[in-house]
Amino acid sequence: MLVNLPAISALASDSVHVAAATSLTDALNDAITVYEEYNDDDVTAIHTSSSTLARQIVNGSPHSYFFRQM
Repeated sequence: MLVNLPAISALASDSVHVAAATSLTDALNDAITVYEEYNDDDVTAIHTSSSTLARQIVNGSPHSYFFRQM
């Protein structure tokens, strides 16, 4: 599942911050590699439990996207 967070500042910069569940690490890293080949953006990924990521987002962590497995 992809949830696009309202991070307008991320859209204006050359940096994308992605928060993802640990179970998606391999797939997301593969997708990031391909994305960076075709785009000038730098992608920073944080992988940890969905509940930890949700708490970080609620507390203002600047993630552009949040992925979790359903």
